[in-house]
Amino acid sequence: MSKEKPFIYAFVVFILVALAWGTAMLNFQFIDLEKLKAADLGELFLTLIFTALVIERAVEVLANNLYGTQELEQSRDLRLAQQELAVQDARLTAAIALEVSASGDAAARDAAVQAKNNAIAAAREKVRLANEAVTTARKGARDQLDKISIAKSYFAALAATILGAAAAIVGVRVLGQFLSDETVLVGSQLHYFTLVDVVLTALLLAGGADGIHQLVKNFLGKRGELKAA
Repeated sequence: MSKEKPFIYAFVVFILVALAWGTAMLNFQFIDLEKLKAADLGELFLTLIFTALVIERAVEVLANNLYGTQELEQSRDLRLAQQELAVQDARLTAAIALEVSASGDAAARDAAVQAKNNAIAAAREKVRLANEAVTTARKGARDQLDKISIAKSYFAALAATILGAAAAIVGVRVLGQFLSDETVLVGSQLHYFTLVDVVLTALLLAGGADGIHQLVKNFLGKRGELKAA
């Protein structure tokens, strides 16, 4: 164990104890998320799912606009090489499919067969060269495309988090909608609850609609297991 780890663990424990002591001193009340017991949990998450879908589409458009041109530029040689390979493959297929006339003398037929074989051999050589060109172009583009893909992923994650936070700030929340109607938060507790709600909602929305759907699915599955037990 490194020397830093015990210090980090002790610091975390200290922070947790301080927060627990602060909670007790501020007399924060127990929060009853009563609506989590409702059968229509999925309905309560529809707003979040819709918002997450909108954010996903917005981030996709932003990322494509920002990085799409770079991806096209870096893959230009690869696309051209692939197009050339497709042309040569088609020519090879045509050369193989070419029928040799059965009419005429044997010498003419032999010459036609030889011409076809030569054409096939030449076409195969061009296909081989085209395949090598594709391999070379792919290797040349791979590093740059990987860098662009990483930068694009970072941008998408950051943009999704920012948009998720914006949606949470204006009122799209995950915890607030599950509060019991009788629950009243006052003073500092309301401020802290709102802060936590905004942060959790921002991260949840940044994870996308599939993540929210999986959350609901897992919750309902666990609830079913507990009821069965």
